[in-house]
Amino acid sequence: MGEKTIEKPWYFGNELSGRLSRSAWSLALIALWRKKSTFKSEVTIWIPSFFCNASLAPLRAVGVNFIFYPVSEAMEPDSEECNILAVNSPPDIFLLVHYFGRPNRYNFAVKFAHDSGAWLVEDAAHALIPVDNIGKLGDFILYSPHKHLPIPDGAILVIRPTGPSQLPIGPGSIFDNPLTWPGQLKEVQRRMVDYAKINRFMSLMWITKRGLQKMGIRSQGSKALFAESLGGNSNNIPSTIEPPAQSLLGMRLLAMLSSEIDKIALVRIRNHEIWADFFSSRSELNNKIFNSDRGPKEKWTPYLAAYRGDSIAITKAYYFFQKHGIPVLTWPDLPPEVKSNKNSNTIAWELRHTYIYLPIHQSFNFSKLLLKNIN
Repeated sequence: MGEKTIEKPWYFGNELSGRLSRSAWSLALIALWRKKSTFKSEVTIWIPSFFCNASLAPLRAVGVNFIFYPVSEAMEPDSEECNILAVNSPPDIFLLVHYFGRPNRYNFAVKFAHDSGAWLVEDAAHALIPVDNIGKLGDFILYSPHKHLPIPDGAILVIRPTGPSQLPIGPGSIFDNPLTWPGQLKEVQRRMVDYAKINRFMSLMWITKRGLQKMGIRSQGSKALFAESLGGNSNNIPSTIEPPAQSLLGMRLLAMLSSEIDKIALVRIRNHEIWADFFSSRSELNNKIFNSDRGPKEKWTPYLAAYRGDSIAITKAYYFFQKHGIPVLTWPDLPPEVKSNKNSNTIAWELRHTYIYLPIHQSFNFSKLLLKNIN
């Protein structure tokens, strides 16, 4: 199957697209390109304060100036605060996140990026495919099929010539041939870890894990705590991470599954509705407090089933699901810069501690886990 056939669900004909193993590498590559285009030794990248620290590891290895901008209760950029921050630290790159698959509003971000001369990056890692305005207004789009499909790795990076920066993608541009993208990250890769010992085993580990899951064998592990401490977690680059290039196994599976996207979307939406029915039937979960993030008439495909309540109720629900063996999640592991400055990031801290997330992927066995474990 041709390269562009594999990537077809995620890009439009007038765009440039390529694949890496993870969107964290895509973001690092964009930072390298920005350095090259501006002749700067360090570029300033604006990241929402409500963001996962682990995804920043390659960027930290590139060497960038981070600005963690405040978000609203709706997980949108706080326009007033952003305008104040821009006076002293204007962005070279502005990251807009489509959280959990829901399209984030562009009104502020597009104008802000254009006026600042920044590249606008849409983080659509939680989006299954482009829908509504996702993937249609930024300069760069990040997709992470491996988060939605049963594949060990695989991220799509799309460059749009019609975004706010009107980026040139023709012959001779700094973006070059997508096949060269993993190679452009070699120096960053060397700064992070020695991959020689782990590269060949990554896909084998994934196959083994999937096989055990199919047989109903899952890691029990220790129970995670709902709360996250104020103490900043380490900035250190992790010792194990996939290399930039997508694995051969990941590529082959993505080629097989890219034609199944519509079916997968329907299953995820159905599973999302099952959780809604479940919550409405459980008085012990205080269903007047919990509200799903997705309405029945919305078109986007949810990444997880997201539920919110006050800190007491949501903590109670979190441990309720843990008690019954349901893989409940919290997100994100906030960056240390955000955690160490809670007073300036109150909404990000509140969002982290008033949401829980439940799985809706196509292999999640509701009948086994819900009926057997809880009822």
